[in-house]
Formats: sequence, C-alpha cells, structure tokens
Amino acid sequence: VSKVTTRANTQAPAYRLASSLTECLNNEISEEQANNEIDQELVDVQKQVLKTFKLKEETGLGMVRLVKQHGDETIEVQFDVQDVDDNGMDEMDQEDEDEEIPNSMGINFQVTIKKGGDAIVVNAFASDAMNIQNIRFCEAKHASLKEEELYEGPSFEELEESLQAAFYEYLTERNIDDDLSFFVLAYSRDKEQREYTNWLNKLQNFTAD
Repeated sequence: VSKVTTRANTQAPAYRLASSLTECLNNEISEEQANNEIDQELVDVQKQVLKTFKLKEETGLGMVRLVKQHGDETIEVQFDVQDVDDNGMDEMDQEDEDEEIPNSMGINFQVTIKKGGDAIVVNAFASDAMNIQNIRFCEAKHASLKEEELYEGPSFEELEESLQAAFYEYLTERNIDDDLSFFVLAYSRDKEQREYTNWLNKLQNFTAD
C-alpha cells in the first residue's frame, strides 16, 4: 500500500477565486487614491520641524532621517515607518484591558548626537509625546563595535526624576521634543500610506500582461 498521502479534495478559499490579480490591484489602488486626504496637523508640524532639520528619505525605503547642526554637534534622528510599537501594552494584565486607556501605539526612533568622535544615542518612542527609553554613550574608540556590544545605559524610567527632567530639557534645547515626536508619528503614517500605494503600483506594473 502506498504511503504517499493524497491531496484532500477541498475547495480553494473564496478570496482565491474572486478576481484576477490585476483587477484586485486596480481596485485597491483606486480605493487608496479615493481615501487619500491631506493631514493638516502633519503639514503644520512639518513646517515647524523643517525650520531646523533637513529631511532625508527615498521612495521605496522605510527609513527616514532628519539631520541638523547644533553648534559643534551633528544631530541625526532616524526611524523606520514600519517600526510600530505599543510601548509595553502587551505586558498589561488581562484585567486592565477593559479599562479605558489612551492610545499608546507609536513609532520607535533614535537620536544620535555626535561631538568630536564621541556620541550620545537616545532610543525613544514617538506618540503624542516623546518618551525616552534609554540613553547610550558611545566613545570614539568603540565606534567600530556593534550596537549590542555596548552598554546601553539603564532603563530611563529608573533614573531619578530630576535627572530625567534634565535630559528632556537637554534634548528640547536641540529641538528634540514633543513636536518632533508627533512629526515622527504623523510622518510615519503618511509615508507608510505613500509606500503602500507605490508598492501596489509596482506590483501592478510587474504583473501586468
């Protein structure tokens, strides 16, 4: 008796029988274009942020950079528009899920402040406000090491409140503040939408007969 199993006589899922790929892509593109709206809050905060930062991004890439000079410091902010996080929401107790809580979804981003050969690297979370996760100091002699090899500093929330406030003030003086945090969040949503539409168009062109 053959031990080769026979394929079950099952029907394909309905979504696999609905339409051709070309038709589905055309419909999705049309729907995205119809729902495209200008985010005035993003327009306003972007004008503010770009007074001091230069924006660097490229179609087809998810990474976005903001660069500026502050005296003898070079400051770079970078974030991936798909690096969405819930800022610890998964760790909440089940009993807390029924409670009304503010939207904590956001984007992780990183700030690097270079002076001489040394640098401070700030890992933060962008939502309606900026939340620092940790601050790492990188000496020039360790520049060639991988990020995970360096001491990343303590969890920011474990620091004394006065020290936390002083760090926020230090960053605010360099325009790393809640406005920038909101820009990271809003711009990520906008670029994600643009990249999705671009992805659909690329697939449409590639798969066209």
